[in-house]
Amino acid sequence: MSSQVETAFADRPDLLSRVRIQEASSNDPRLFEEIASLINNLRVTSAPPSKKRKLETDATVKKPAFFTLKDVGFQLPQRKKATFKISLDGIKILDQTNGEIIMEVASPDIEQIFCLPQPEKQQRQSNFLIIPRGGEGFSSSKDQILFVLPEAAVKNEGDATFVPSALPVGIPSTSLGRDENIDKMMTSYLNIIINPYKKQVIVPDASEFTSAIPQAHRRGEPALYAKANRGSKDGYLFLLPSGMVFGFKKPVLYIDLSKVTAVSYTNILSRTFNMVVTIMTGEDGSEDVEFGMIDQQEYAGIDGWVRKHGLDDQSMAAKRAAQISGKARGDNKAQNGDGKDRYEPGELARAEAELEEQRIQDEEDELEEDYDPEEEEEGGSSEEEDYEEGED
Repeated sequence: MSSQVETAFADRPDLLSRVRIQEASSNDPRLFEEIASLINNLRVTSAPPSKKRKLETDATVKKPAFFTLKDVGFQLPQRKKATFKISLDGIKILDQTNGEIIMEVASPDIEQIFCLPQPEKQQRQSNFLIIPRGGEGFSSSKDQILFVLPEAAVKNEGDATFVPSALPVGIPSTSLGRDENIDKMMTSYLNIIINPYKKQVIVPDASEFTSAIPQAHRRGEPALYAKANRGSKDGYLFLLPSGMVFGFKKPVLYIDLSKVTAVSYTNILSRTFNMVVTIMTGEDGSEDVEFGMIDQQEYAGIDGWVRKHGLDDQSMAAKRAAQISGKARGDNKAQNGDGKDRYEPGELARAEAELEEQRIQDEEDELEEDYDPEEEEEGGSSEEEDYEEGED
């Protein structure tokens, strides 16, 4: 009897003895060996996965780290404190107890990195979101990296280590200083590894979008995001030069601007509206991503961002489409007599005008309901009597 058969039925001695009998009298003893081999292979492939969540990448991070930061509070891929390392060829997250790799991403596999303000916090904090290729937050998304850093200097100098010798000559570097905020340091170091791929850490820009709703915890400082819902999940929508980010609940959604084919507005109510973003999912495929319960006050800023990047308001179109080049803008763009572009009001703007007309009509209806013809008749007869008395 082969070792394959012995291994396959090692935990079932009762079956093993019967297999031995059948194998000895069989005309095709190799059949039992092949069955046993299949059982052994199935056991290997169905084994529970390791708890260590290491992202599959085309290349591993092998070069020494030039920057290490301990006690980093991660939300993704795991909610825990860990050590973060930056090397010229990528990034690593290490378990602080045993040093095992939790996750690593090679520099060429980084799709985009964002540094976004933590919403509605009194203390200034920055969310660092690292999107690997295929990690945009949709159904087949790979693991993302999300961690929060305060906009302050490092508390313990031993938690941050900078090794200039791990950088090649010619790359600008900033020595570790107590007076420099850790979030600024992180941004500059991450830029070092993605700049060669014509990328940089993206931060919100007030020229792209600012909220019209004042922040209760920071008066006089506009928010750089809009509150929104995606299904039952509430979050914050950032409109950026490269696209949209909706966070920060797992998974964070990233929509690259180059994949957006149209933006439209639906479910327009007196106080809120929904925005539908149509994105390309393949050569001929498309998918609608809807953000709901957006405050009406945010419309001007959002629509300004849509127009700035050449996306159509196609709310009433059967099939939404837009040209990212900005050459054609559908029904929303026309030309004045002087040849300059002008914009026709979008669907939401028209709806707002209709709501205003309805409000005025309701007020007029209320005045008509309060009108009492008998009072006017009495008033009119009294005036007539006074007039007649005056003639006498």
